[in-house]
Amino acid sequence: LIIASMVLAACQPQTTTVVETVIVEGTPQVIEVEVTEEVMAPDTLVLCMGQEPETLYSYGGNMLASSQVYEAIYDGTIDNRSFSYQAVILEKLPSLADGDAVINVVTVSEGDTLVDANGGPATLEAGIAYKPAGCSSAECAMTYEGGEVEVDQMVVTFSMFEGLTWSDGTALTANDSVYAFNLVADPDTPWTKYTIDRTASYEAVDDVTIVWTGQPGFLDSVYFANFYSPAPEHVWGQYSALELLEAEESSRNPIGWGAYTIDEWIAGESISLSKNPNYFRADEGLP
Repeated sequence: LIIASMVLAACQPQTTTVVETVIVEGTPQVIEVEVTEEVMAPDTLVLCMGQEPETLYSYGGNMLASSQVYEAIYDGTIDNRSFSYQAVILEKLPSLADGDAVINVVTVSEGDTLVDANGGPATLEAGIAYKPAGCSSAECAMTYEGGEVEVDQMVVTFSMFEGLTWSDGTALTANDSVYAFNLVADPDTPWTKYTIDRTASYEAVDDVTIVWTGQPGFLDSVYFANFYSPAPEHVWGQYSALELLEAEESSRNPIGWGAYTIDEWIAGESISLSKNPNYFRADEGLP
């Protein structure tokens, strides 16, 4: 309460008493004068970080300092707060209960790719352990001996909000998410390939809809988070995955769809950002 009262007081006009010496008819006199000074809250928020980011390329590193800047220039796509997930630029998180995530029974045969009973990508051949359709534990796994077998396959549909834009005003679409998926899948991108290796397809159905299909046999417990954060293909598309590690547009001054845009990065000193006029929540008075 004491701190709060100090902060509130600091934002109000402050009246102080100043002692001055004046000359009246040649004689010095000491008087007290009340001076009112308008003290307003500043429009700049300063965050002090323990270290400088190595890069601001979202697939080029995982420093905490970088992630703090990402929070300003991106928003979501999915947040994880209070031990649960929240959709940000998606209409909702897909769920098996709602039907925008489903488990289909598919037929696979020798030579097909699937996720084996141990959870790793594999080519189906004699001796491979797999989980038949309806099996979700190691106890019901079987050993492949040839022919056709049935296994489960997950299909998840993600729906983005309409009208999203990048900070430069360019439309942000489902194709930007597909571009990000392909970028992560590129061998030159130093990012985990765990979900990539267990994905059969990642496709844009229209401007706002993405369908993720897992490899047969892969029942992902966090399937609702298998949405790839969009990347600005209209800016980054001119570079290869390897070149993006060093390109100015990705490593020093990336654009996003969040509340702020990067104005300047003075190495060793500061990163300055300002309000994004194209932020999709701007009509709420944010940021």
